[in-house]
Amino acid sequence: MSASSHGTPEVVARFQPLVRHIALQLHSKLRVSSVDLGDLYQAGAMGLQDALTRYDGSAAADLGVHVGVRVRGAMIDMLRDQDVRRAQ
Repeated sequence: MSASSHGTPEVVARFQPLVRHIALQLHSKLRVSSVDLGDLYQAGAMGLQDALTRYDGSAAADLGVHVGVRVRGAMIDMLRDQDVRRAQ
């Protein structure tokens, strides 16, 4: 898969189930009910776009592994950001 084909709708659609899975997994582990599953999913979708844009294929990581790490990271960043805003 070439770098230019990473952001195609087909590739994005291929990874949507992974984004949903990670969002459900994180949401189930949270001890607070104030975090919306849709917000997690949205953060993950943005992480997916970022992962597909940044992936160049030269790293040892498979695209799926790269996407999973970036999506989970985007969701965790969103949770941290929400926590900081609540504390202020």
